[in-house]
Amino acid sequence: AISTTERLIDNSTQQKKALMQQLLTGKKRLLDDDGNRFAGEWETAPLKDCVTFLNGMRKPIKQEDRADIQGQYPYFGATGIIDYVNDYIFDDELILLGEDGENILSRVVPHVFMVSGKIWVNNHAHVMKANKDKNSEFLCIYLESLDYKKFNSGSAQPKINKAVCEKIPVHFPSLDEQNKIATVLTNADKEIELLEQ
Repeated sequence: AISTTERLIDNSTQQKKALMQQLLTGKKRLLDDDGNRFAGEWETAPLKDCVTFLNGMRKPIKQEDRADIQGQYPYFGATGIIDYVNDYIFDDELILLGEDGENILSRVVPHVFMVSGKIWVNNHAHVMKANKDKNSEFLCIYLESLDYKKFNSGSAQPKINKAVCEKIPVHFPSLDEQNKIATVLTNADKEIELLEQ
């Protein structure tokens, strides 16, 4: 049963990767609510035109200081939750993109992730809010699919600085199509998570 489930996880992961390659490049077009296939050219814009950067609100807390303020709010770094604290600085649906660390090159864990609700973010992740004409989940999935080696500006320590981050090209369709793509790929993720559980 374990072997069968592992094979299913592997197959589902490969299928999702293939689906991402087709959907995030416009090679495969989904159907709209009327049953017609989406048409029209995709646009390309730098990331800074698709999101609002909220990096100025980030605030790091030293590990020894966090020990005194343990709580229920997730404290995020470059690769996800690293602690829980008793206060928050964001309460929104946001996209976090790791600013530095080996994961930029190795991609052992996701490099871009969605967060929602009350959280604290340190200065090791870029914090972005999607503009109204962009679907947050679509943007997150699109950004996570990219190879960040070419955006690395660090030598000893891998780093993606804000100036480079702002220029990352984003390829996107209409908001309706973004919504559909996000739903399909999010459902694929949920299936994989269910199998892993």
